Amino acid sequence: MQEKIKYLERRDRKDGPIWVCNPSDYAREHVGATYEQFKSRVEAVEHCRMISRAVEEFERTREKQQKLDRETVDALFHFYTQHKAFKHKAENTKRTYRFLYKTVAHLRIGSSNAPFGQVLARSVDAAMADKVYDAVRENYSVHRANGVCKILRRIWFTGRRGFLAPNAVNPFAQMGLTETPPRVVLWEAEQVSEFISQADEHGLHSIGTLALLCYDLCQRPGDMRKVTWSQYTGGVFTFIQEKTKAEIQIQVSPRLKQRLSGLTRGSDDDPIVLCETTGKAYDNRLYSKYAAKVRQAAGLPEHLQLRDLRRTGATEMAEAGCTEDELRSVTGHMSRNVLNVYVRPTKKLAESAMNKRFG
Repeated sequence: MQEKIKYLERRDRKDGPIWVCNPSDYAREHVGATYEQFKSRVEAVEHCRMISRAVEEFERTREKQQKLDRETVDALFHFYTQHKAFKHKAENTKRTYRFLYKTVAHLRIGSSNAPFGQVLARSVDAAMADKVYDAVRENYSVHRANGVCKILRRIWFTGRRGFLAPNAVNPFAQMGLTETPPRVVLWEAEQVSEFISQADEHGLHSIGTLALLCYDLCQRPGDMRKVTWSQYTGGVFTFIQEKTKAEIQIQVSPRLKQRLSGLTRGSDDDPIVLCETTGKAYDNRLYSKYAAKVRQAAGLPEHLQLRDLRRTGATEMAEAGCTEDELRSVTGHMSRNVLNVYVRPTKKLAESAMNKRFG
């Protein structure tokens, strides 16, 4: 009995039989095999065996590559995004982490022939970590380099719990990063008033409302552009901060209360701040775009951003004599050294702080 040869077929014709190599679609696609005819069975067998060896080599190589792909930095980052350490973070934080990782994933570090995301995670050492920092700093900024390395440090730490070896060294730990100074931009009260005035004048009343919410309530734009009418009752806002998950109960200032009373109240689930051009809540890009347009119309410095209004309002509260506990009850910050074990932000403290500032 003759050995069965893969892809080999006999075709009978009037002038006698011929032998053909009829490869599968898989072999055609992956190794470029084609249909071939032979008068000699020996030649046909040799050709079919050559195709079979090519397919086997391709599969070995592909299996090896797939195994390597499962061990790359990209795979490590994917592992991290599936971990509870990532899933429990606020959506804004998740977007920031993805953005920072994307910053470095496509860069070629040092003399590497592959982008950083395709490098084997186990091959990344302290020397490469330093090169990652340098590459991001040179292509972007010190601030971005610090952020990227901090994220990678978290990714490697989590990876030791199921992706890397448990005793694997974290190459991004103890890097001695050069910290950039914290942002200290403050608005002047007159600048805030001019910004709101210009927003109203240019038909962007919503941007003016958003600015006043951030300024008077000392909150982040991300929270204020999503706050709904159901979260505003009896002159008090009650909501959960997206970033910190802190519960905030804070009464509004007289001027903010007056501005809100002039708005058309929608349903309970409708955002208070609705974009005039879309009729929907602002996304991050659109409110930033419109705020820049208003700032330019008002002739204000380009470095002023809506996020700085939170810091500005908190500074004014401190200048008005508010205690640290009162400040924290408004801003939602949880850190207060030792006393934070005993004192928690309360609605009463928030009311006291607002009365001191606006009373």
